[in-house]
This record gives sequence, structure tokens and C-alpha cells, in this order.
Amino acid sequence: MIKLYFPCKYVSFTRGYSSSHKGLDMAWNSKYGGPNHNILAPADGIVKKVLKDYNKTDKTNKTYGNYVIIDHGNNIETVVAHLKYNTVRVKKGDKVKKGQVLGVMGNTGYSKGTHCHYEVKINNEKVDPLKYTYLEKENILNDATSKEYKILKITEEPKKEEKTEEKILEKVKPKNILEIGTAVGYSAICFSEYLADSGCIDTIERDEQRAKEAIENIKKVGAEEKINVIIGDAVEVLPTLHNKYDVVFIDAAKGKYPFFLEQALRLINKDGIIIADNVLYKGYVLGDYNKHKQRTAVRNLREYISKITNDPNIETQILEVGDGIAISRII
Repeated sequence: MIKLYFPCKYVSFTRGYSSSHKGLDMAWNSKYGGPNHNILAPADGIVKKVLKDYNKTDKTNKTYGNYVIIDHGNNIETVVAHLKYNTVRVKKGDKVKKGQVLGVMGNTGYSKGTHCHYEVKINNEKVDPLKYTYLEKENILNDATSKEYKILKITEEPKKEEKTEEKILEKVKPKNILEIGTAVGYSAICFSEYLADSGCIDTIERDEQRAKEAIENIKKVGAEEKINVIIGDAVEVLPTLHNKYDVVFIDAAKGKYPFFLEQALRLINKDGIIIADNVLYKGYVLGDYNKHKQRTAVRNLREYISKITNDPNIETQILEVGDGIAISRII
């Protein structure tokens, strides 16, 4: 799972995350850039949406003012809002790097003083940014904030032996990758950098609008010859595929994970790797969750984990980072 970092070098909160305020309000300090504090991309990603010409503070309408929304892949998005009028440096579709300047801290929209409002969304739901955002060594942490809030330090990241997707791809150098769940194409673009010569990625997306965005984003970075976007429901598309793949990524409808596994096992090469994201689903899968709303998804994720951990032909490691990643090697 992609790690996020604070969008401000100076880390101080004037308001934390709660049921009525689903984000962090980050303040400025005269010693560290003052009110014209640069706002940075929390991680690599593709700009999903931008507003830069809002030029007022509006306490009657709860608007973001000027903002940037970034899609980081794996159904992770971040929002930085209330940016200063006409300072936003990026546009929709831009590929941004971690730490890249997005704009300047401001006071636009529904804002009580100059600050940056920072949100994290996973699977389109707002979550507490402090559970997913890390403090870097060069960050300056306000003493009061440090005492009041638990801040994830860079040393608290998963241990080196907990393999990330990128490390796996770098080691495997796959010829062919299958991705189930394209979103706007960011993950596929990242994966394409690790392909062997003349390698290819087939990626499936059922949402036509998101698939079109993915195709545009892939073209912008010149990766259209490496990445083939298939528009359609993976349940219908997968049985029609007959290529063999070195790596299969699963990041789509959780209620379909057992079916996706069945198809992945049919299509994977020997010694191939199957990586499934969000297998612990907010901790529901390991707990006693029994609510009707997500019951089917939780039951099927448990079935998926049972299959990959009990099959003698599969070696599996489950990492409890983010919403959980299952890494399975076919033996």
C-alpha cells in the first residue's frame, strides 16, 4: 500500500479528525515559511480534480475553496484544500511526485484563518489521516501537536522484510501482468516501470468513465504500448482471457475475490505471484463483524484468505498494512 506523508513541512494541527470533521487542519508558523507555506503532494499519484480560481473566504457555504485531489492508486485519494487564490501549480491529469509543490496554504472557501485542510479517502470513504500518514525526518513537528496526537514516524513503517508491491516487481521483472481493477490507471502506470523488455499489462475496469480517464492518463505518460485497458466487468472478462501472467493484481469488488482467485490460478504461470489488496477490509475480516451492509464482502474475503493459506500449492504472506495485502506465490 502506498505510504502517505504530510503535505506541509511544518506539522501542527489546529483541528483533528472527528465524526463531524473528517480531516486534519494544518497550521503555519512564522519561522517555517509563514502563511505562504508550500503544500506538497503526500505521495506519487495522478491529479484527479483541481479548483484554483476561488478568491474568497465563504463562511456560509462549506466549500473547499481552492483544492487538489490526487488519486494515488489502490483506491487511495488525498485532498488538500483552502489553497491560496491562483497558486495551484497542477492541473487535472498531471502525474505528480511525492513532495511536489501543489500550491500555497490559504484561506479560501469555508475557512477560519489560513491553514491547509487535509483528507484521506480509502475506497471512497474518508478515514483518519493520522492512521495512514507518516512524519519524515525533515518535518518539523510542533510540540503541542506531538503531545496531543499520535504521529506515525518514518521508523514506524513496516519492516524492510515486509515486501511492497514495487519491491516484488523489481525482483520478478515480470513479462506479463494482469490487473483486476484499473481505477484511473495510476497503479498500472507504476507497474509498467518494472516490466521486462517488451512486457505488457492487461488491466480490467468496469466503470467506463474511469477507464477512459485511465486511457488518457496512460497516454500522457507514453505508456500506451505497454498497458492494455479492457473495459468491462471482470466477472465477464476474465473467463475470456487465455494469456499467461507472471503477476496478477486483485483490487476490485471484494465480494468477488474468491472468483478472481479461481481465475487468477487458471491464468498464472508457475512461480507466479498473486497480490490482493484490501484483504483485511478495515479490520472487519479479522474481527467479529456481522453487520448486514458489508457481510457478503467480509465473508468472501475470509473465504479468499482461507483458500490461499490452506492450499499446499500456494505460499502466502499477509501484511497488516493499510487494509491488508496478501502476497501469494504459486509453487
